[in-house]
Amino acid sequence: MAKNVYSVSQVNSYIKNMFDQDYMLSSIQIRGEISNLKYHSSGHIYFSLKDEKAVIACVMFRSSASSLAFRMKEGMSVVASGSISVYPEGGKYQLYVSRVAQEGLGNLAEAFERLKMQLEEKGLFAPEYKQPIPFYAKTIGIVTAPTGAAIQDIINVATRRNPYVQLILYPATVQGETAKESIVRGIRALEAYGVDLMIVGRGGGSLEDLWAFNEEMVAQAIFDCNVPIISAVGHEVDVTIADFVADLRAPTPSAAAELAVRDIREIQSQMEGYDRRLDFAMTAMLQRYRARLENAGERLMRHSPKGQLNTMRERAARLEDAYIGTMNYRLEQAKRQTERYTEKLSQAPQQLLRERKLQYERLQNRLMPLMDRKLQERKAQFTILLERMKARSPLDRLGGGYAYLSDAEGKAIKKTQQVHKGDRLNVRLRDGQIVAEAVEVIPKTVE
Repeated sequence: MAKNVYSVSQVNSYIKNMFDQDYMLSSIQIRGEISNLKYHSSGHIYFSLKDEKAVIACVMFRSSASSLAFRMKEGMSVVASGSISVYPEGGKYQLYVSRVAQEGLGNLAEAFERLKMQLEEKGLFAPEYKQPIPFYAKTIGIVTAPTGAAIQDIINVATRRNPYVQLILYPATVQGETAKESIVRGIRALEAYGVDLMIVGRGGGSLEDLWAFNEEMVAQAIFDCNVPIISAVGHEVDVTIADFVADLRAPTPSAAAELAVRDIREIQSQMEGYDRRLDFAMTAMLQRYRARLENAGERLMRHSPKGQLNTMRERAARLEDAYIGTMNYRLEQAKRQTERYTEKLSQAPQQLLRERKLQYERLQNRLMPLMDRKLQERKAQFTILLERMKARSPLDRLGGGYAYLSDAEGKAIKKTQQVHKGDRLNVRLRDGQIVAEAVEVIPKTVE
C-alpha cells in the first residue's frame, strides 16, 4: 500500500505547475483546423484545433478576442498563438489563445494586426476625432495615381452628380517603396491649398499592392489633417489602416465620389421646395398684416371725431325713422278703427250714428293734438341731439371763434410753459391756418 495518498485537486495543481514551468509551452504557435467553434455571449471564444491525427481544446478570452481582425469559421486553417496550461477544475489541458492568424497570410497580416492594435490604443480610430463630411463641398482634393480606373471613376461620378464641383488631383505614387511618402505629401499639399474635402485611395490589388495605405506615417497624416478625408482603397472587401483612421470609409473610389459630391438635382429640388415654402409663408404673412391694417383703419375711423359724428348722425336718423314709422303705424291703425266704426255707424239708427259721430269727433280732437305734441317733442329731442353733436365737432368749435394752437412740430399747446419768446406757432382756424411768432409770453398770475 502506498504511503502517500493525494487528492484530485493536488494532482491537477501539480500537473498545472509542470505545464506552467515549461518554457516551450508558455509561448507556442499551433497550426490546425478549427472545429467545435462557439462564440459565447460573454465574449469568449471556445474551439478546438485538429489535424489528421489529434485534437487540442482552445479558449480565447474576451480581452484577446476583441482584437481579432476576422470572424473564425468551422474548417478554417489558422495558426493560433498562446500558452498551454491545465484547467484544474476540469482536469484537462488546453491552449489559451492570445492571437489567431489565418494560414497563409504571412508576415504582412501579422504586421497589419500589430499596427492596428497600436494605433487603436493611441486613439487614432476613436469616433470623437472624426470630422463631419461637409454637406456641399465646392473643391474636392484627390490623392491617387493620375492614371488608372480610380481617378476616372471619381471624375465620371462627380461630373454626373454635379459638374460645378472643382476637382483637384495630386498625382501620387500609390504602390512601391516611395508610395507612403508620396501619399503624405499629397495630403499635406491639398490641406495647404484649402480644399473643402479630400479623397485618398486607389483601385484594387493584393495586400502587397495596397500596403502603402497600411503604413503608420500615412495613418498619422490622415489623423493630423484638418480637412475631412474619405478613404477609398481597393474593392469593398479590402480593408486598410487608412480606412480606420479616415473620417469616412468608402468601399470603392466610385462610392467615395458618391459620398463626396452632392447631387445637384437633389439640391435644386430642395431649393425649389424652400422657395415654395417661403412664398407661401410670405403670402400668408402679407394677408395677416393686411387684415390687421384694415382692422386698425376701421378702429381709427370709428374713434376719430368725424367717425363719431357720423355714427351719432346715423343713430339720430334711425331714431327719427323709427319714430315716424311708429306714428304712421298708429295713425293707420286709428284710420282703420275709424273706418270700422264708420261702417258700424252706417248700419245703426240715427241716434246711435250721431253718438258715434260725436264720439269719433272727440277721439279725433283728442288724438290730433296728442300726435302733434308728441311729434314736436321728438323734433325738439332731435334738435338737442344735433346741437350736442355740433358742439363736439372740432370744426364747429373753430367756427365759433376758437382756434387750435400748436408748435412748429404740430404738437398741441395747452400751457404757457410750452411757449418761449420767438417760438413759431401754428394757429388753425376753420377756414385755414396762420403761422405766427410768440412776441411775449404772459402766464396767468395766481391771486
